[in-house]
Amino acid sequence: MEEASINVEVGPLAFAYEYVPHLNNNKYGKTHTLVMMFDCDIKKGSFPKLPENPDPNQTGVKWIPIAELEKIELYANIQNQIKNYTLEKRNIDLIEEHKIQYSANL
Repeated sequence: MEEASINVEVGPLAFAYEYVPHLNNNKYGKTHTLVMMFDCDIKKGSFPKLPENPDPNQTGVKWIPIAELEKIELYANIQNQIKNYTLEKRNIDLIEEHKIQYSANL
């Protein structure tokens, strides 16, 4: 919803991306960031568009075929990771503390 003003059904966590400024010569700024990316499906009748108040660096919204990802510049440069995910659909398991069952011995 944030970047494309589109309603989606959020699925499992696909992968996480961490940006550590001092390990990257502050390439994208000085803010340490952890981004979690989810496998989502577009809800029927919803169409992507720029949000009312886009990020100052956001220039548009466009669906790119996976085969053409290498033709565009992404921040971060995770085209290969996205392509691999679409082929393997290997999700990261989400472990929710309240669902963990402990043995009586612990």
